[in-house]
Amino acid sequence: MQAKFFIVFFLLCFCFAVPNLQADDAAGQNSITKAEISAGLGWDYSRQFRNEGEVFLKGGLQFIHAVDVAGGYLFSKNPYYTEHVAFADAGLSLSVIPWEPLKYFSVHVLYQYLGIPEYQNTLNALIPFISFKSTYIDASVGINTLWSRFYEVNTGPEGSIALSLTLYPFSFHAFSKQKIQSGITIANFDEYYCSSMIWQLYLKLFCNLAISERLSIENNLTFLQTGFSGLTTNFEGFILRSAVKLTW
Repeated sequence: MQAKFFIVFFLLCFCFAVPNLQADDAAGQNSITKAEISAGLGWDYSRQFRNEGEVFLKGGLQFIHAVDVAGGYLFSKNPYYTEHVAFADAGLSLSVIPWEPLKYFSVHVLYQYLGIPEYQNTLNALIPFISFKSTYIDASVGINTLWSRFYEVNTGPEGSIALSLTLYPFSFHAFSKQKIQSGITIANFDEYYCSSMIWQLYLKLFCNLAISERLSIENNLTFLQTGFSGLTTNFEGFILRSAVKLTW
């Protein structure tokens, strides 16, 4: 029932948005309004596998200030196996619908793939979600549907609620024109991670430094947990990531 509700909601949003996008196209505004690419390194520590290194790359395009597409790839390795993670995301800003409150909302469809060749293990996740974005708060809610395969055993689809909340309490200028933005995220999914349990949340601390209008450095530290009873469950490990992003 929840999945059907989201599908109907997305179809209605696109039906209302298409005439406005066509109007922008007729006005000669159908062009790429933003592009970005980033690359970085990460280091994971977990109680089970100890140390793990990773490298990742992602990029995205925005059209007419309303349509966003993005994709990325992450490779990680520990002493026991390797992981290949890829994602693709498509989003539509509801600002194209002529109603003022909708300018803060967007709808997205996120696809995620995880592969572990050593165990013939694959996981596919499809996450349609609604996102609210303002100056100090980002919030998302959706449906996470998972299909997995371990050796010859297939499981799924499994459905759960996808949640994400980001706060930007600190944003200021330092060192002349450089801007520092830091905050906190609590979620059970992102571009490279998803959980089949609603309360298996992670906690992320981030700090981004804008070197110039086009170049920035992004750093984050993520704490992971095991179990399903919320942030009071057992500590699993952490991930430290740093990336350089170019925007034009």
